[in-house]
Amino acid sequence: MVNIFDIADAALHYGQADPYWDHSIFGVTPGVVDIGEIATIAFYYGHGTTNPLAPGGLTGLDPQVDPYRSDLTFQTGPVVYYQGGLRTGSNQLSLKLLALSGTMNPSQFTAALTTDSGTAVGTSTGVAGSAPSIALLNFSGVATGAYKVQITFNSASQAFISLRLTLS
Repeated sequence: MVNIFDIADAALHYGQADPYWDHSIFGVTPGVVDIGEIATIAFYYGHGTTNPLAPGGLTGLDPQVDPYRSDLTFQTGPVVYYQGGLRTGSNQLSLKLLALSGTMNPSQFTAALTTDSGTAVGTSTGVAGSAPSIALLNFSGVATGAYKVQITFNSASQAFISLRLTLS
């Protein structure tokens, strides 16, 4: 749940580079925490996956309630956050992963993209992003539509992030 501590922490990083709070979808100035990120965090104040219940009062709740954050340290990997994607006019799709802790080795990340009906669109191996903590998974030939993406780490047989994307 977004609380006052989140807003305060983001405000402490305002105008600075911060891989956790800076987000290309919500920000105005790439690479730094700006008013776009602060406004988005403030908008979601008091909202979360468990609100209005306290996590301690929920039984049987998956301890990983944030579907975009994955702790890969048990596989000697980083703690990563799926930060979104960007589709360009030339039908290129770039998905962004961010290392919150640990060392990012982009080539250890792979992804498979399929249509909603299961037709394979393509696969991708991670490449370095604009900072050492960023890995990008790039796909070509991605038109408007609904897709599923499965992201794996270190050739694992099971995806650590499975998402459904709708691109317009």
